[in-house]
Amino acid sequence: MQKNGAFKTLTNETREALHYRLSPSINESERHAVRRLIFTENLGNNYSLLWCAYGNKLKIFNTKTWICDPNELSFPSLITCMCLDTSNKLWIGCRGGQLFIVDIIQRICGTQLALIEGKGGCQTMAFDITRNHMLIANRSGLLITWNTINKQRLNDINLDEVYKNVSNMQQRIYKTEMLLNPLSPTQEPTTSKKKKTYFIFFDIIFFF
Repeated sequence: MQKNGAFKTLTNETREALHYRLSPSINESERHAVRRLIFTENLGNNYSLLWCAYGNKLKIFNTKTWICDPNELSFPSLITCMCLDTSNKLWIGCRGGQLFIVDIIQRICGTQLALIEGKGGCQTMAFDITRNHMLIANRSGLLITWNTINKQRLNDINLDEVYKNVSNMQQRIYKTEMLLNPLSPTQEPTTSKKKKTYFIFFDIIFFF
C-alpha cells in the first residue's frame, strides 16, 4: 500500500487474509502454481470477481469478501491461457489442446469448442477488439482465428510455413538481384537492410 509517497507495511491480519483466503491450494493435497488471473467487474451486483487458473481448475474469488466460490470449474488438462472478449465470455485454453468458453455472468462452462492439435496445445491467446476475433496459437506455429460473436473458426495459419515461404522468396529475390546487378570487388552486399525492411512490411500487412 502507498500513502503520501511512502509504502506502508501490511498488517498481520492482512497477511493472513491474503494467505488463507487467496491461496488456491487450501484443503488440497496437490499443489499447483497459479497460471493466469483475470479480473472482471460486476457493476450490477456492486462487486468484482478474480478468476484464478490453478492447475486444471478455475477458481473464482469475490473481491469484496475475498471468499472463493465453492463451485469451481474443472478442465481436462492444465489451463495454459485465458482471455476475455466483449460479450462476457472467458475463453479457456488447455495444454491438451482443449478450448472452452465460460460465461462469466452465469459462471458456467459450455461444451468443448474445439481441440487444437500441435505441440503445447493452446499456448497463448489474444483478443482483437476491433474485429471481435480471438487469436489462438501453439508452439507448433499454428495460429487460429475465431469469430467471438458466432463462435466460428475463421482461419488456420501455419506460421512456420509462412516463414519458410517468405525466406525462400527472399532468397530468390537476392539471387535475381545478384544476376542482374553483380557486385564489383569494392561493393558490399546490402541484403541485410533489404531483408529487415521486407519483414517489417510483411508483419504490418499480415497482422493489421
